[in-house]
Amino acid sequence: MHEHAIQGILDQAETMLRRIDNLKKYLTIAKEYAEADKGVLHFLTVEARGSAVVGVCAELEALVRVSLHSCLEALNKRELKLNQIVPSLRRLAVHTVFESLKTLNEHSKLWERRGFTTTLEVCNDVAEFPIIRKHAQPPLDGRTLKPDHFSMIWEVFSLPRDPFPEISWRMSLQKLSGLRNDVAHGNLKFHQIFQQAGTSIEEIERYLDDMAEFSIHFCDVWGFYMESEGYLVRAMV
Repeated sequence: MHEHAIQGILDQAETMLRRIDNLKKYLTIAKEYAEADKGVLHFLTVEARGSAVVGVCAELEALVRVSLHSCLEALNKRELKLNQIVPSLRRLAVHTVFESLKTLNEHSKLWERRGFTTTLEVCNDVAEFPIIRKHAQPPLDGRTLKPDHFSMIWEVFSLPRDPFPEISWRMSLQKLSGLRNDVAHGNLKFHQIFQQAGTSIEEIERYLDDMAEFSIHFCDVWGFYMESEGYLVRAMV
């Protein structure tokens, strides 16, 4: 039923894996040149590590964005009723209503909409999931992805399994997100970023390997979730 959506996620994961392979080759080339000519040690290895950090974070963001959009587009096509989907996912289905409450000043409508959001378990309205392309896709906030973002995705969608069955995946993502922000926002001088602990070429390569493994796990979870219709209330029993 969701073959097209699942294939889109798999294709994006394949793109990420190819990019990781290329980034690792760049790191290897930089290391080899640095060993042959100590004069380029600092410049080449720092540039390669910076590219690897920014590149893998960008690919992960693309994978997550495509996965969320593919899933939500497929669910919208099914025109499911709000009372058919798992409770945690209903919050996303009425995202626009929650957003409107922030600025709604008319007292009667305020309580009417509050009433709507608290009776979703018996609501027969069709769920219309928001698909945002120019800004952050709910439930994300547009910031560099960290482990907490994936915990939120798992919780909202009621995804199966653990987001990080390997603790090293969580630790690598946490490290990469911090490095990516340092590079992108100039929190430190560029050459200082890779003088910190945990930023050697070998360690960056390990982070890339962890993200490759995590991306495979991520796709497996989404594929199982959609094939088993894990978004439906009956699937919770």
